[in-house]
Amino acid sequence: MTSQASPATQHPKWWFRLLVAGVVAILGYYLLSLFTPPAAVMDLVALVFPVLATGGILAGVLIHRPARRLPWLLLAAGEGANLLGDVIGTVQRNVFHVDVYPGPAEALYLLAYPLLGGALVMFVRRRTPGSNTPALIDASMLSLAVGLLWWLYVISPLTTAHVSIQEKAVSVAFPVMDVLLLAVATRLTVGVGARTRSFGLLLASLLTTLLADMVYALLTSKKLYGNDDTWMEWTWLLAYLLMGAAALHPSMYLLDRRAAVVVRGVSRGRLTVLVAAGLLPLALLLARYVLGARLGLGVPEIAAVAAALFVLMVLRLRGLTEVHEKLAIHDGLTGTYSRRFLDEVFRGECARARSNRTDVAFALVDVDNFTLVNEMYGSVSGDILLAEVAIRLHRGVRPGDVVAREGADRFMVLMPSTGLRDAALLTERLRTVVSEDRIVLGDGAPVRATVSIGLAMMSRDGDTPQALIHAADQALHVAKQAGRNRVYAGRGPVNTAVFAAPSHP
Repeated sequence: MTSQASPATQHPKWWFRLLVAGVVAILGYYLLSLFTPPAAVMDLVALVFPVLATGGILAGVLIHRPARRLPWLLLAAGEGANLLGDVIGTVQRNVFHVDVYPGPAEALYLLAYPLLGGALVMFVRRRTPGSNTPALIDASMLSLAVGLLWWLYVISPLTTAHVSIQEKAVSVAFPVMDVLLLAVATRLTVGVGARTRSFGLLLASLLTTLLADMVYALLTSKKLYGNDDTWMEWTWLLAYLLMGAAALHPSMYLLDRRAAVVVRGVSRGRLTVLVAAGLLPLALLLARYVLGARLGLGVPEIAAVAAALFVLMVLRLRGLTEVHEKLAIHDGLTGTYSRRFLDEVFRGECARARSNRTDVAFALVDVDNFTLVNEMYGSVSGDILLAEVAIRLHRGVRPGDVVAREGADRFMVLMPSTGLRDAALLTERLRTVVSEDRIVLGDGAPVRATVSIGLAMMSRDGDTPQALIHAADQALHVAKQAGRNRVYAGRGPVNTAVFAAPSHP
């Protein structure tokens, strides 16, 4: 397995440099505030961070050249709208000495939400092969639970504030947009696809922004501090840095890479969170009963959300049954069949071959140097490699052949009604199709994958699944010792084995 530098790996540290320089700048920003400089100076320093976010995204697109630039350009446009809003606000306060609310700056801040949300929707659609109803249900449940709290403690009080209609509309629009963006971000989080470092940085940026917005809105609605929010500004500044770093990281152009398979079980942690979300309305009703009007809770809103969560939970439980049925015969990562399913098919094919005196071919396919890939590039890259190898194996086999995963880095291929010559040609084709194009891993490193294959034939090497698996394993061991990236049968390399004695003497 070989690798080669690419445009994505020529600037691997810019994302880290941006984060380090940005953290130093945040510290400098707060140190500067201790000397009580003019407000204009603080505003100008704060403008550095949205500039870094917007510039970082555009630089990442130019450096790493993702196949689909539109979602990244939408992210840049969203951060650019925030930047322009900050510039307008700075000019209004420090040049014209006015503080208009709502004004042009608020319009630009609101414009940033659909731009960022549109980019996230595009990422979700690209990462998901087909539909992914379980992830959609999970995201809906979590968003409903958070939205309920958001409505009760932030949005509802704003609707009763004694301000103008325009000011009230804009004030309500911000938390509503936060909830909608959180819903899309949650859908991206719980969906399938590689968890690269760029993916993590992007989510960290979004969640940091949304969490800061929520805390600020809650504290403002409760009037726990005045208009001075300087102590919270570091959260928004950090979110800008994380967004720029996500685009500069070499793995950015893999962020919208389509996942190999949608099928995935539910972890204990996710199940706990979903149960907590489903029980939230009950907890709020209990709190209302115990604490009364001090919470300002409305029973109709809680009941409506409780009913929606109940329906979603029922649908999720139904979906879990279907997922478990699929996982019983499929591998969740690669989409190939499970070893258990192959064993059942294998026994049936061997019995049929003995009865009809036909051939059955079986191959063990081992990914060369897979442990080295995990050590050099990480487990995420290893998963990407396995998923891509599985896709290529499916591309190389015929209808009716069965591809299954066996162990961490090994696949099984069952070829019913296949003679030695056809099996030799087929396994050689599998070896070739796996290695013909480089595979781009999680950190942007392109590698050329190779496989070693051990081939076994019915009657020639045994007439039971256990005997054929053992014979293929022995042939695979010889192929590995011979230098990898080759196909061996029980009597030697396939290019000589195909001229050996026929399977049925």
